[in-house]
Amino acid sequence: MKLEYIILFKEEGVPIYSQCYGSFCARVAYDDSLYSGFLSALTTMPKMFGDSKGLQTVELGFTTLHFSKTTPSGHNICVGIDKATEQDIDIKDQLDLFYQRVNAILEGKYGDYDWIQTSKDDIEEFENIMLHEAIYPTFPYFYNNEVCKEDCPFDHEGQVLDPETKQPLNIVEKFKKNYSKPKELIKQLLGWIYLPLYRWFDLRGYRKRKIEYQEKIQEQTEKV
Repeated sequence: MKLEYIILFKEEGVPIYSQCYGSFCARVAYDDSLYSGFLSALTTMPKMFGDSKGLQTVELGFTTLHFSKTTPSGHNICVGIDKATEQDIDIKDQLDLFYQRVNAILEGKYGDYDWIQTSKDDIEEFENIMLHEAIYPTFPYFYNNEVCKEDCPFDHEGQVLDPETKQPLNIVEKFKKNYSKPKELIKQLLGWIYLPLYRWFDLRGYRKRKIEYQEKIQEQTEKV
């Protein structure tokens, strides 16, 4: 399965971590219906869990958002997977394993961490831990190939303060603020042409890495 997006946030909306690894965020930024559906999913899906860890999903364009809630800590975890790759493996078991790894990180070193006071350096350190202890072990064909990179309106890099209250914005309000920034005209004009083409090449690269990985595993098995 191809990883497109990860977002972690606390029950009360405090942002922990958010990162795109494909075209999902760029598509959401260009499509008002995807954008409103994305914000609706972030605000309503976690409330549906109660004390259950049951998997909930929302389909947005070419991506399926898979939600989980860790208890009793109250961390909400959302993973975006490209729908064209969801049949690769038993996705539920694999995502459950990923949630366990993320939860181990949050409950371990970051068990008492104050995410309201987080800094960009702290987020970079957390991302490195996420990559090596959760993402790479779960997604063997993973490649960080984001479209919008530093301009992504749905990434999380430290806190954004409300200009009136001077308090940190929750994750949804932060995304709304980022989304409202003017887009470059050239990006507006080329978005609908470029993004489908990008996704085609991105999936092609994913499938190539998958074949290479499987061949490598087969060679190792034959040597044993």
